[in-house]
Amino acid sequence: MSKVAALREKFFDYHPGSFIGQKLVETKQIYISHLLLDANKGVQKLIDEMAFGQKNEFWDDFIFLHIFAPLFDQILSFDIAHAINLYSKIDHLLFSTYIRRDEDPVRFRRAFWNVNNYGLRLARLAGNDSFQQINSDLNFDTKKKKRICFVFKGGFHLAHSEFFQEFLVGAKYFVDQVEVTLLLIDEKSHHLKNRGLDHINIVSLSNKQSTYDKLMAYKSYMISNQFCHISWVACVQNLCLYMGHKYAHTQSYWSMKYHSVIMDSLDKYAGLGFGGNSFVYDDVEWYRGRAFPSLVLPKINDQTKQKLLASAGIPEGSFVIGCFVRSEKLNNVAFWDLIEKVLIENENVHFALAAPWVPDFMKARLSQTPFKQSFHHLGWVNTKQWCQCLDLYLDSFPRGSCLTILEAIKVWVPTILFDSEHNRESSALPYLSSVSPGDQLPPGALRTNNLEYVAQYISTLLSSPKALSDLSDRQHRLLRSLEGQNILFAKDYLNFFLDANLSVKEISRL
Repeated sequence: MSKVAALREKFFDYHPGSFIGQKLVETKQIYISHLLLDANKGVQKLIDEMAFGQKNEFWDDFIFLHIFAPLFDQILSFDIAHAINLYSKIDHLLFSTYIRRDEDPVRFRRAFWNVNNYGLRLARLAGNDSFQQINSDLNFDTKKKKRICFVFKGGFHLAHSEFFQEFLVGAKYFVDQVEVTLLLIDEKSHHLKNRGLDHINIVSLSNKQSTYDKLMAYKSYMISNQFCHISWVACVQNLCLYMGHKYAHTQSYWSMKYHSVIMDSLDKYAGLGFGGNSFVYDDVEWYRGRAFPSLVLPKINDQTKQKLLASAGIPEGSFVIGCFVRSEKLNNVAFWDLIEKVLIENENVHFALAAPWVPDFMKARLSQTPFKQSFHHLGWVNTKQWCQCLDLYLDSFPRGSCLTILEAIKVWVPTILFDSEHNRESSALPYLSSVSPGDQLPPGALRTNNLEYVAQYISTLLSSPKALSDLSDRQHRLLRSLEGQNILFAKDYLNFFLDANLSVKEISRL
């Protein structure tokens, strides 16, 4: 059987026209009942028995159409508190399995709105006030401080929080003109102590037991405080529940990359963690300012480095190439083909991958040469330490890294990244390109994913310590020109969100 025929047969195995497709339709009420009884076990049952989130987007959409769409229709008829709590749980379960299974913006747009149109409907049922009724008596005194509230969901430790924290630190220089509040939906406020945020009013809803309780507390807080602007930061789980109703004169979504989250309760859209110019996506303009994190990486000593390498089974004296990304970015066979070529063509090279899991299609291949001898799956580790163990960072494609690449460059690790449509939308590429001369790509960025060319380029670097050092120096100089701009970061985005005219002219610390 030819390779093409084998691929076609595998695709048909999980297809609406196959036996398992018909079985899904015939037994869908059983799956819906399991989801209503225990959402966690119900989703796991679909993964185990129907390979939900394991095969392809066509099959996943078929499962959504027959299982989750009727389930959500049923949930809409429940008591509002029960409906919101159950929807929220399933929304979280579907995020990595269905919505963000692949780092593909087209897939994300479709899957996100398949789920979140129900969240939007629940938000408006729970709101039951019009924005005009709530705010009819608001007459802001233009002489008083503008008041803005940022809403943050999830733990305050991921890449977007590092970018956002630097903005909040920079906002200190505008405290006479702007009052900034940070509302934490899940995180405890004391976790943000000693981060230079004493000038920020921090409120936490983490003591509320359910999503419904949090949503009602959110609604009450926003109505009573009458903010000029409310901005939701990055995380998309439950976004529509909270931002699908309007509780301020203007509202915004501040995203690292999910640019298809557009709804009529949002007035402004901004990119968090991007260099370069503003851009248009889905006919909506997205603002970009001078955003950059602080990139504080405590230096590890040689003993710690050798201990980390030994823990992964990497022999001392090896040349270590690494990539630290979410697993959703690893579904491209060409990336694995490139790793294989590099391992075959370069002696003494070991590849270290930091990601939660490896795609199913690679598991058998990893037991074979050259992966068996030279590939090391680290799991999810402290990347701020591990990046200091690398001799070269090789980014994934077509969707690559952002913060981890910048951290590697910070510790003088030369980096190879790719000029792809996905990376131009969100990655380290727009940052480094923004300070590159003219239209030139930054050093280490390649215009092609041609395996022969990229593998040859890597081999050339590995054969020349001077070439590696030169690449590292050039990238590090670019990085230095991006750092230390948190005041400008805060000024740009506060002006955008608040239609303000804040100035740094009188700030002596610049």
